[in-house]
Amino acid sequence: AAWRESEDGFFLYLSRHSYHHVPHRAFADPEEATRLRQLLTEYVGPEGDAEVAPGWRALLGPLYAALAGVFALAGLAELLLRLVALV
Repeated sequence: AAWRESEDGFFLYLSRHSYHHVPHRAFADPEEATRLRQLLTEYVGPEGDAEVAPGWRALLGPLYAALAGVFALAGLAELLLRLVALV
């Protein structure tokens, strides 16, 4: 798993061509985006290329744990459930 941030938001990669987009407008304030950035760095690693190791599914737990913390802050638990349903 990997992640990148653009002007529009965060891209959370499960593979080079499979990702979830979390737009910046989903956050109530800039501190929530900062918290997601911190959680992604802690649980997934530094921002970088979308290279996926053979055991990539093992990384989904930490990735969704990072998202759950931010979505709880933003009151977006329903969005998290939709993202999990996509996998």
